[in-house]
Amino acid sequence: MSESHRRLLDLGPAAEKPEAGSGLPRELRKLKTWLGELPWANPDVALDQLQQALVDLATREGVSGADRWAAAEALRGPVLEVIALVSRRFLGVPLPLPPAGVAAARQVEALHRHLADACRRAAGGMCSSNGGLPMLRSGRVVSALERASHHYCEALSVAWATYRTPAHGAWLGLYRTHHFAESVSVADKEPAQPSSEHARTTRTHLVRSLLVALANPYAFDQDDQALLWRLSASYAPLCSLSPAGKDEDGGQWIAPVPVDADRGPGGLVDDPAQWLHLSFAAYQDDVANAIDQYDGDPASVVGLGRGRSLHQVPMSMLQQLRRAFGQRSARRHERLPGGHELEIVIGLAGLHFHLSGRDFDEFVRQAREHVIQVSDRAGWAQSGADAARAPLVRAEVLDQSLGGYRLGVRDEGLVRARVGELVGLSWRQAPTLAGLPRDWLVGVVRWLRYDDGGGVIVGVELLSRRAWPVALQPPSAADQAHSAVRAVELVTAQDEEHERGRFVVSLVDRPSGQVERLALSLAEGEADEEAMALGTVSRAGEYLILDEVAER
Repeated sequence: MSESHRRLLDLGPAAEKPEAGSGLPRELRKLKTWLGELPWANPDVALDQLQQALVDLATREGVSGADRWAAAEALRGPVLEVIALVSRRFLGVPLPLPPAGVAAARQVEALHRHLADACRRAAGGMCSSNGGLPMLRSGRVVSALERASHHYCEALSVAWATYRTPAHGAWLGLYRTHHFAESVSVADKEPAQPSSEHARTTRTHLVRSLLVALANPYAFDQDDQALLWRLSASYAPLCSLSPAGKDEDGGQWIAPVPVDADRGPGGLVDDPAQWLHLSFAAYQDDVANAIDQYDGDPASVVGLGRGRSLHQVPMSMLQQLRRAFGQRSARRHERLPGGHELEIVIGLAGLHFHLSGRDFDEFVRQAREHVIQVSDRAGWAQSGADAARAPLVRAEVLDQSLGGYRLGVRDEGLVRARVGELVGLSWRQAPTLAGLPRDWLVGVVRWLRYDDGGGVIVGVELLSRRAWPVALQPPSAADQAHSAVRAVELVTAQDEEHERGRFVVSLVDRPSGQVERLALSLAEGEADEEAMALGTVSRAGEYLILDEVAER
């Protein structure tokens, strides 16, 4: 038995054992009768019984490969029907998911994984004892391998769509299925009836999943994830997967891929023989060229892809792809361990309140009247409507770099944050100093991942290490009560030599034309009003980053 064949038949340490009395008939030829007796009127019960049947089918010994394959195909139709019903509980549902939604997602993920296990073992069982393809029946092995790869990909997709870590076994099964298919030279062979119109071979399924993983699916909403899968399928034929050391032309756009491990791409290559290299230069080049072609215009929707059909991709998604590919290819910042706690305020309104120490209406009034009041800042907790929208959330720093933080949060406030949300970060303040001014870092949530315990792990990219509260208004509207819009000025090291930095505003409050900058300089005790024209630099979720447009 070859090593690749042995691995194909071995489901790994995470393989489940069937419960006693799973219901799957001992004689698999009676399977159709058993399926007809399932309680289809109750999807939850039917799902549970189908799951146990798949575990039994995948792990049962003494079953020929042909019989296992026929049973897997007979179960696949009913399983997909139940999946379509149960998926409504978590697809398109606001995050974080309720407990019922989490349970449904995990069950659907398990159904795909167990069905893939059954197909994988069926493929191995139809081969000879040394792993050779059967004479005149190799087509069934190709079909079983492709089917297994498809359902492992679907298991990963469900986990990513619900922003959770994939369950054990999905990556390992996908790698082992591809490794065997490669060893018998059928990884690029299409079956008679492919599982998906987007991916038709074992290799394409693997490369497609690797490309989605490299893009960091936790940084995209569910609709964008669907587009990400289609994009990855389009570029999979253009991305090479080769043994380590044999990809001289890949340049920096290479990701290491383990041959036999239960994790996604990336990591340290210890034994080159146990790693492959994925070159995704074609994908990255097209993304970079599309951004350059439109000068990074946040409002642009760009056609991306090669061949007869192009995918319409918003600029914000293209920029996130370029950021993710760059980080995967070569991290620019060394990550340091954390362990300490930060306090976080979520959203532009809350951040502006903590920076200024007053409600926005009061801030605008004082800026227009050139009034500075620096007294009794500890009274924030009782000051106006903005105070109620500015609670502080505690977060544990898991690790950090110059580019941002990876945070673990249990508080309900940040658990409900979304990708693209603006956040302010500050050191925890001693009780004796409560209410006194402090420095705030400004960041944006780039990705998040929930755990089954109700917490969330958040990736925050730093936008600025200094910030000022400001308001922006048209020059002719200085006397109108509600013309000013809330903004935060970002000040970086490069901006300190200039008069001002960049501004973050809400997407719905985007100012147009000439505006005045209203600010209270608490350090200098004076107000500031300056007119300028602003242009959009980039978009972060529901916020825009604006910069002054130079006069021509």
